[in-house]
Amino acid sequence: MERPIQILSHSPLTCRGVNSYSDSAYYTHHRGAGVFNSGTMRWVASFGGLHHFGLNRRTAAFTRQVTTNLLHGFADGPAAAKYPAHDNLQAMQEWAGDPIAAQHNLWPPTRL
Repeated sequence: MERPIQILSHSPLTCRGVNSYSDSAYYTHHRGAGVFNSGTMRWVASFGGLHHFGLNRRTAAFTRQVTTNLLHGFADGPAAAKYPAHDNLQAMQEWAGDPIAAQHNLWPPTRL
């Protein structure tokens, strides 16, 4: 895995009964590139139009604004020099591979 990588959001999710996370992340390469990963396949779908999967107007406004900010930042580049990633991966619950396929719950047990 390349570093530095900065986790921007760490959102809990449950898929097929397995507790996991969906992370948005930002990585910077030593040659100047900045890379953003939204952590969802619904990013573009959330821009507007039909609203499915819990997406709404607030979601559309948020993703459009974040995309605009990213494109402006990358156009002002090189992104890695102006906006270096601040590595925080160790603070997250890492799992090598796909925790859902491995049936590995990442959330700590709930205490009642």
